[in-house]
This record gives sequence, structure tokens and C-alpha cells, in this order.
Amino acid sequence: SNHDAAVAKARSEKLANPETNNGCMYSRSSVTSIAGLITGLFYATVTLPIEMSRVRMSAWKVPGVGDHDKMPNMINAFGRIVKQEGFTGTIKAFIPYYGRCATHTLICFQVIEFMTAQVRASGAVSYTHLTLPTKRIV
Repeated sequence: SNHDAAVAKARSEKLANPETNNGCMYSRSSVTSIAGLITGLFYATVTLPIEMSRVRMSAWKVPGVGDHDKMPNMINAFGRIVKQEGFTGTIKAFIPYYGRCATHTLICFQVIEFMTAQVRASGAVSYTHLTLPTKRIV
């Protein structure tokens, strides 16, 4: 894919290494960490409403009508959460949820980068076949 080709080119040119890129101020670890935090932000923003609805639906009880009558769907559940607690009630759950998501993606990205470096150092895999396209494809 284009992303893999761009990453391979950046790595081959050592763009993330300050010792070999004319004093670039960002190390590979810093770039990976920032990418993990940005990905965690996107991950948390997209999945928080779904997660809140799922948790509330599993715990929902309608008074006087059985023990566990469930809400009909996730949109209804999220609408009720916003109506009962307001939009700020949904936002206050974002910070701890983002902490979980960002930690998860940060660790995953660092482990993937470490494993990639180990495999590359062992010489088992060559990335030289990945190049950026030079001609514009119409």
C-alpha cells in the first residue's frame, strides 16, 4: 500500500533518526509515540459512543417491567444517555477512556516498531522492493 511504501522510503532514508538526518530533532521512538497518541485519540473518539451505549444497554432495567428489559438499539441508548446526563456527561468519560485507548495503541506501536527493527536487524526480511511510485497514475 502507499502507506507502507512511504514508511519504507522514510526508513530507508533514515528520516526519523537525528544522527543520520542532518540533526532532525525527532527520534524514531518519538515519532512512533506521537503516532500512537494520535491514533488513540481517533480510536477513543470513534468508539466511545458505542462503548457507552453497550455498557448502558447491558445494565438497563425498566422499573416494573421484568428484571432486565433491554433498550431496543444503540442509537436509542446513546440518545437516552445524552438526554439524561447531557453532552457534558458523555464528555467526562472521554479522558479515562482516551487514557486506555492511547496506552493500548502506544504500546502496540512501540512493540511493532521494536519487532520490525529486530527482524530487519536479523536480515530475515528485505524492504528494498518497496518504493514510491514515480509516475502519476490517472
